[in-house]
Amino acid sequence: MISKLKGIFFAGIYRPRIIDRKNVPQQGGVLLVCNRESTLDPLFLARYCGRKIRFVVPEYTEKDRFPESSAFGKNTIRFLPEDPNSIAEMQKTAADALRNGEAVVIFPEGDLTRTEQLSPFRPEYEKIFENCGDCPIVPVYIGGFWGSMFSKARPKGSPVRPTRLLRRATIAFGEPIRNPKGSWSVFARLEELGVDAMMPGRFPQDRQLYTFARWTLRNCRRFGRKNRIADTSGMNLTGKGTILRILIVRQVLRRYLGPEEKNVGILLPTSVGDILANAALIFDHRVPINLNYTFSNDTNNYCIRKVGIKHVLTSRKFFQKLPHLEKLDTEFLFLEDLLKKVPRSAKIMGLLESLLPTCCLERLLGLARKKPDDLNSIIFTSGATGEPKGVMLSESNIASNVLGFMQVLNFDVFDRHLGVLPLFHSFGYTTAMWGSLCLPIRGYYHVNPLESKLVGELAQKQDITVLTMTPTFARNYFRRCPGECFRSVNAAIPGAEKLAPDLAQGWREKYGHALSEGFGMTELAPVLAVNIPEERLPDPYIPYRKEGSIGRPCPGFTVRIVDPDTGEILPPGQQGMMEVKGASVMRGYYEDPDRTKASFNGDWLSTGDIALRDSEGFIFITGRLTRMAKLGGEMVPLVFVEEKIVKILTDTEKEKGNHSEKQESENGVQIAVSSVPDEKKGEKIVVLYTELALTPEEICRRLLDADLPQLWVPSPVNFRQVETIPLLGSGKLDLRGIKKTAMELYS
Repeated sequence: MISKLKGIFFAGIYRPRIIDRKNVPQQGGVLLVCNRESTLDPLFLARYCGRKIRFVVPEYTEKDRFPESSAFGKNTIRFLPEDPNSIAEMQKTAADALRNGEAVVIFPEGDLTRTEQLSPFRPEYEKIFENCGDCPIVPVYIGGFWGSMFSKARPKGSPVRPTRLLRRATIAFGEPIRNPKGSWSVFARLEELGVDAMMPGRFPQDRQLYTFARWTLRNCRRFGRKNRIADTSGMNLTGKGTILRILIVRQVLRRYLGPEEKNVGILLPTSVGDILANAALIFDHRVPINLNYTFSNDTNNYCIRKVGIKHVLTSRKFFQKLPHLEKLDTEFLFLEDLLKKVPRSAKIMGLLESLLPTCCLERLLGLARKKPDDLNSIIFTSGATGEPKGVMLSESNIASNVLGFMQVLNFDVFDRHLGVLPLFHSFGYTTAMWGSLCLPIRGYYHVNPLESKLVGELAQKQDITVLTMTPTFARNYFRRCPGECFRSVNAAIPGAEKLAPDLAQGWREKYGHALSEGFGMTELAPVLAVNIPEERLPDPYIPYRKEGSIGRPCPGFTVRIVDPDTGEILPPGQQGMMEVKGASVMRGYYEDPDRTKASFNGDWLSTGDIALRDSEGFIFITGRLTRMAKLGGEMVPLVFVEEKIVKILTDTEKEKGNHSEKQESENGVQIAVSSVPDEKKGEKIVVLYTELALTPEEICRRLLDADLPQLWVPSPVNFRQVETIPLLGSGKLDLRGIKKTAMELYS
């Protein structure tokens, strides 16, 4: 009776949404497999399942791991995880209950989630899946409780009060599974069910996520006079100051931009001014498009024509440093000039707006009408394999990514984030801009990520705790910044390219913490997965990081590995094409339906990466489809060959004792591996290099000694010296340029 009253009480608070309860058979044995988000899960499951159920409950010695609750009821199947006899008895009792036609519920993660990621199933539950026989297995996803006081949203002892991020709870019952091929198939279906159930836009009547303008407004109002964003130019704004300046810039821009002018370009370095310009356009219901100032004029003009940009916001000081930008086919608006001429009426209007209550200001600016599916920005890809593609990212795409990133890394009010990535980079746009405006962390910015010493000094002065960058920038900081510069950092996240093992090892030895490798792409807004930093591990019981991997998928994503040729879903441990599904997957490419269609396999986005996923859910990138060569019918990963050659050259320099900055180029890239057509084998491997510490013959011999298949070893005659290795502005290899150079050499 008490449990029923509790269920009714909490149902009134959380107003749970029940999805597909018809999937639960009303008669006969059935196994319900659930994720574990809060201590309330058993209450809601017992109330809304539709039939009497029995829970399988572990009895841990540490009470905080699996809190006891009367919600489980008296008719439970309890066991001691440390006792093999108790586990065997539990498995037998559960099997008997299923044969007797009962509904049995298990929480195979064995613990409440700290990050909302689905944890690997514990081995003691494997036997239950095997003993099910013909009984259906129904995956059940329970969501919406993470962040509440009943969850473990933050580490024990954190002074930050948990907040509920979602408006309503969700209980989704998946389609029954019969005779599963091991627990992994159930795990994969439960992970996918969670993504489907919490997909923004599936239930338009229920806004789960604020749009960014409303989110920024509420977050800055929350912190009021506390510092929110600052940069090295001296700009330092509080929460109230940030909102006031956003509103003033919005008033100014409305005088120069036409009412029908939707897409507006921005050419600014990473700074407070850059943040304000982007946010002001969002508040004015426009779409900011940050142009890549490392692109050529032809490429930028292509982007401008593609999305119909009439005006580009920039800074006169920044514009003078890049005189080639004058040739862009657009009209420039210089923010310094505009702000010097701000009329008194605009200042007064901005001030009056900033003083309005939040709900009134939202209605006045029309922010309450913005929808999660509205377009937030168009970010152009780096163009590594062709013309840049305009990736359309909605409000919910980026919001879901910001939330997932926050949940995994456990951000709080004590965190200080150093943003050095430009906002034309999706990693910078999501983390540096919206992370600082919408999350409780403070943001600091520096205009030039290549000024390593200044970046290090800023990190030391401001006690930076979170640092996002690319491995290329990280290598520069590693060479030039003393050990004390990044001592306060406990979350160093490199992205956009693969992390070299020697850099990871050197960084740990020098700065006392490990780089946490992750993976992202612009089409995913952008963070897909990340290894949780050692200093931020939620508990010692579940694996949250694994060296060599990119981590486990962030909340809101599910990943599967498929055969590139047949499309068959592959089990753990097998390599194949990585496909992704989730709330952060892009809306598509701007006015390019053919490319959009080619990128999707139904609801799944094909990343173009060759990867495998192990039994614990960690993802290992082993290659990229565009960086695979087909020799004699066999696929050869060019990235793997490239890494082996780099390791041989690095080890050689260390043996000689002259491994230094002189040996490595400024960007650390000396070689690149590509392929060209070959009459005999279809393709042949080509190595482009700027300088070599060994002869090609010696390198090939060492590759064979390293047990590399002979087919994968390039011929010494296919080593070609070039003046420079083609790179993009972000520091990544320009695959298109490398391929073009190789083809020209063998034309």
